[in-house]
Amino acid sequence: MEESVGVDNRLGYCVFIVTLVSLHCINILVERRGKPKSARANLDSWRWRNLVISWIHGLVCGCWSILSIYNHPEFVNDPVTFNSPMVFYMVVFSTGYFLYDTIDMVYNKKLLEYWEVTLHHIFVVPGFWYNWHNNICIGYSLTALTAEINSFFLHSRKLLQIQNVGFDTMLYRTCSYVNLISFFLCRIIPIGFIVFHLFGSHGDIHRKQLSVAYVNCFSVIMVIVAVVNVVLFWRLLNTDLIRPFLKSKRKEQIKINGNNNQTKEE
Repeated sequence: MEESVGVDNRLGYCVFIVTLVSLHCINILVERRGKPKSARANLDSWRWRNLVISWIHGLVCGCWSILSIYNHPEFVNDPVTFNSPMVFYMVVFSTGYFLYDTIDMVYNKKLLEYWEVTLHHIFVVPGFWYNWHNNICIGYSLTALTAEINSFFLHSRKLLQIQNVGFDTMLYRTCSYVNLISFFLCRIIPIGFIVFHLFGSHGDIHRKQLSVAYVNCFSVIMVIVAVVNVVLFWRLLNTDLIRPFLKSKRKEQIKINGNNNQTKEE
């Protein structure tokens, strides 16, 4: 297709392999450096390494996706046939990361412990691979990868927790609030865009460009990704917004009750 000019699948596979090797080298470097002194004593070293690598991917892919959207806003007009080297190789890079993360969890026997991540990767890796291997739905892949903008803040939040940064500090609170806002903007809204664009009233135009099997698989992947994101969003809301709010309310009530008791005694 015309939009695929400048995209080389052979180079794509080279980028894919280089990504896997590079991430493994980073993993080794982080392992040799060890956990920071400020980290919790009982912290699993694998967890630290995994978070650092995920944070790096979130930073790189998050910036990459912002630049891609800025340079190619036309992708929204036809996400099925749209393609460009900039976006194509970002999808390849992220596929390499998700596969490496899966292999890392298999090797360290963490698949069940982090079941939601495992479930996400099982569906996303073959989905992204199929898209860039066949030069199709690169625009939808770009939309999905805007989630990595949020991933940067999500992993930053966890790294702050690991290094014992207080929940009441300005740094942590700012990170947690930006994380919640970016979660909605970069995960929930893009999912809505994909569903509306492909399955909405005008979605038949785009569905006709795809096979029935692909649309069915795509539907399953979207349901899984949506469920995982809803579960994760609820956990974040509960931890960073609802619990602190209820805790402050309880403290307020205790303070009021204490003042009332003191007044009665006087």
